Amino acid sequence: MGRPANPNTTNFLRKIGRDEQTILAVAGKGDISQGFLEVLDAYRHFYNQGLRPNMNLEDITINLPDENAS
Repeated sequence: MGRPANPNTTNFLRKIGRDEQTILAVAGKGDISQGFLEVLDAYRHFYNQGLRPNMNLEDITINLPDENAS
């Protein structure tokens, strides 16, 4: 077991699995550190839109703009 959570932590070491590496690499265009920042930015956006940690993501609907619309 690791150390207790601390909200003042600025650096952390965590082993991530292959799926997590892939998600972060895709989000960061090959750079997992940048991908981590992109995921944080996405969470910030969705939190500001009303997403909360206790919500079931299966019940969330996201409407994306149609890139082909004029």
